[in-house]
Amino acid sequence: MKVINTEQVNACLTAYEVEIEKSEFDKALSAAYREISKEIRLDGFRKGKAPRALLEKIYNVDQDPVPGMAAEHFVKDNFDALKALFDKEPYAQVSYDVESSDIASSGIITIKFNVPGEPVVSLGEYKGIEADRFVKTVSDEDVQSEIDNMVARQTKVEPVLDRPVGDDDTVFVEFLNKEDETKNSTESFVIDGKIPANDEILKGMEIGDTKDGVSLYFDEGYYNKELAGTTGTFDIRIKTVYHTNKPEVTDEWVAESFKDAPDDHKVETVEQLRKTMRENMQKQLDNEFENMFQTALIDKVVENASIEFPEAMLEPRIENRFRGFADYLKQQNMKVEDYMKMYQLTPEMMYEEFKKTEEVNLRRSLAAGKIIEEEKLDPTEEEIDAAVAKKAEERKSTFEAFKEMCDKNEYMMNLIKDEIVNKKFMDFLKENAKINEKDWDKYQADKAAEEAALAAAQREAEKKAEEKTEEKAEESGENEA
Repeated sequence: MKVINTEQVNACLTAYEVEIEKSEFDKALSAAYREISKEIRLDGFRKGKAPRALLEKIYNVDQDPVPGMAAEHFVKDNFDALKALFDKEPYAQVSYDVESSDIASSGIITIKFNVPGEPVVSLGEYKGIEADRFVKTVSDEDVQSEIDNMVARQTKVEPVLDRPVGDDDTVFVEFLNKEDETKNSTESFVIDGKIPANDEILKGMEIGDTKDGVSLYFDEGYYNKELAGTTGTFDIRIKTVYHTNKPEVTDEWVAESFKDAPDDHKVETVEQLRKTMRENMQKQLDNEFENMFQTALIDKVVENASIEFPEAMLEPRIENRFRGFADYLKQQNMKVEDYMKMYQLTPEMMYEEFKKTEEVNLRRSLAAGKIIEEEKLDPTEEEIDAAVAKKAEERKSTFEAFKEMCDKNEYMMNLIKDEIVNKKFMDFLKENAKINEKDWDKYQADKAAEEAALAAAQREAEKKAEEKTEEKAEESGENEA
């Protein structure tokens, strides 16, 4: 076999056309025909036992699927010899296609190999880049909202069967159509004091009770948009009633809620709950903003850089993401097929979505790797020992024992090194960045105002376009008249 043509497709991909003679390829052809014989049945022969000579009369040696199947066997058996023909070591998975097959007449088959090379990264500006870092102090209202959520999770809704409608009840009221009961409809009302007139009508009624000609008001936020903000007169019947049992926020309730928590997480009073919640919420918020800031920094680096990489580098990443996603769904007792059906997705759509995500992640990784190389941020032996000592202490082990284990476990040692490098890399970016501190609440308010202004402008433009269309229609009608 020999290379008959080489093409530099791009900076990271070289294509080699390799010509292979039949004498070299014949073993692979035999393997392909054996594979075919297992899939078909011929009179007088058991599956897998039909001779190659007979099969060649049915499946021509130069026609699909024979060349492709044989090429697969050939590449598998001769990959080391093939690599020796290439100018460079493949950086990722090599792909190939049968370019031409003329075994029957000339005894030659040509296979085109696409050999990925190393990614090419040219850094732009990565020192002094600007990025926003958001800040926000957790407020009393934020803490109260979280307590309200906790109360809501413990709130129970139970059917009312043996008493009249009262406070904190949700009442399902049937609107009666006395001429045609099939046209009856049902709406719900909450007895919470917000609409006293409704409460006065419904309180004291029991399931099955009826009233004629009552006026009921539906507030602006009512889920049924046709009724929202309106008042109507109806003949009604109480259909079902549910009562909301909401726990009262007391020290006793707090202590009961945390009775099974570990000792270092126990909370016994409302005051302790508010303090603990505030601290946890602030920590979580600070972490979220720090992650946003770090992502903004590395994305600026990527934006300023020129990054080329072989497509083959993406495939393993996409496969890993898909496997991880499938495992996650499995934990939720759901199959990938059911998820796709639920969200009206196709395998191609999921692939493209995963590909976009992994391309972004790969570009970030390549840019980071180049800066680590340029700035010599690899971990020192002292840094590795310090990290090992810290982890040994966390695991209640001695430094010597844990270090010995890490030295024997390459995966564990690489995790420790990666952790050190990633921190040094981000510290380097932050130390050399221009940081714009921004108040998160103000940013959100400004963003909402800007979106509202754009929406208003769009509505105004649509209104003017409709008016113009109507004017043209009127002019057209006048001209016809």
